[in-house]
Amino acid sequence: MDQEMARRWLAAHGVGDPPPSPTIEALRAVADDPAAVEAFWARTTRTPLVERDPTSATHRLLTFVWRQQAPDAHGVEVVPLPRHVHATALTSGLMADHTGASMPLRRIGASDVWAATLRVRADLRTVYQLRELTGDPAAPRASIGTFDAHVDPLNPDRFPPPARVPVGDAAYTVPESVVELPDAPRRASLRGGPLSGRTHEESFTSVLFPSTRRVWVHVPEGYAADGPPLGVLVLHDGQHWMAHTDVAGTLDRRVAAGAAPLVLVAVESRRDLPGDLGCGEEFTRSVVEELLPGVRARWNVIDDPARTIVAGQSWGALNALFTGLRHPDVVGNVIAQSGSFWWGPDFGTGPEFHGGHGALMHEIATRPRLPLRVHLEVGLLEGDQVPVNRHLRDVLLAKGYDTGYAEFHGQHSWLCWQHGIVDALDSVTRDW
Repeated sequence: MDQEMARRWLAAHGVGDPPPSPTIEALRAVADDPAAVEAFWARTTRTPLVERDPTSATHRLLTFVWRQQAPDAHGVEVVPLPRHVHATALTSGLMADHTGASMPLRRIGASDVWAATLRVRADLRTVYQLRELTGDPAAPRASIGTFDAHVDPLNPDRFPPPARVPVGDAAYTVPESVVELPDAPRRASLRGGPLSGRTHEESFTSVLFPSTRRVWVHVPEGYAADGPPLGVLVLHDGQHWMAHTDVAGTLDRRVAAGAAPLVLVAVESRRDLPGDLGCGEEFTRSVVEELLPGVRARWNVIDDPARTIVAGQSWGALNALFTGLRHPDVVGNVIAQSGSFWWGPDFGTGPEFHGGHGALMHEIATRPRLPLRVHLEVGLLEGDQVPVNRHLRDVLLAKGYDTGYAEFHGQHSWLCWQHGIVDALDSVTRDW
């Protein structure tokens, strides 16, 4: 491929230097005029700026803008994922310069305007924060895992919304600003409205995996203890789902639209306990042998693997598939969003980090096929999660598993997962 062909291919896929923002270029021409800068701020009521891409109908120019606060500021950064995800997930698709976990904004002339433009697909859904850098430019910067970044003051869209229940993991309670471009999928069942079902908070104490955690059980409208038993959805990281998303309302609206009703069992994660989620044998047994029988003893839930779903995200997605592989007599359906399927039994935090790559894929490929229905989903901005999940999809299909698969233009975020769970449920319950 010659250089010109390569340039055109990269441009068609949204890679490379973006065209300049017309709004910022117009400002640049008058940036030394204080009155013109004030006029710019007066008419800039919402950011980031979204403008037409002159080279592609399927892309947009996305311009992050910041008004300088500190007189000694020497830089501003946009941080698409300020925590909980390694830098490759940031730079794989959203970052323009591919040099790190944040992207610098540039000062426009001598004004107080800082800006940076990206060329992105028009179906992007993402979160971000902004960080102003002050002090000694040569001093070590705070790590990306600290909370020194802030929401965009000119963007009213925030995630998560105000928490409805307390959560133990504060890492997900700091709000981020939201970008949802015109072609980002919108699901009707995510639209607001009062709950028609009922949610009950309970406590679950395990003997097999010594721990106590909260469990939220949501039953749909029309639930009856003496009626037909319902299918069940066990959802990992329940405290995040219940605090930051409207998963209960989403399920209610799916039922109102004609979907099969099911009982939601949202289980609190305890990532402070070694072996929680992931491929922990004892934790998985506690879910299958203690939690589910207890739920069926108190609620009218069917005892049928074909009507039992375990779902998770990231480390929870790894556990969801692990649960199905270990207990197909109990769990017949798995939803795995952004699963960490690079995992291997010799996983660690040192040089052996990538050791034992893809243990569950090897297991699926070398053992007899099980009666499992699996739905996988991954974000195109999740770095090496993408090829790993694509490979798992191929292994499942080659082995003959009933497999659904989806990719979304977003990243490792509850914002994205709350949209994807709708299609995932439609996939695994399509004949219920």
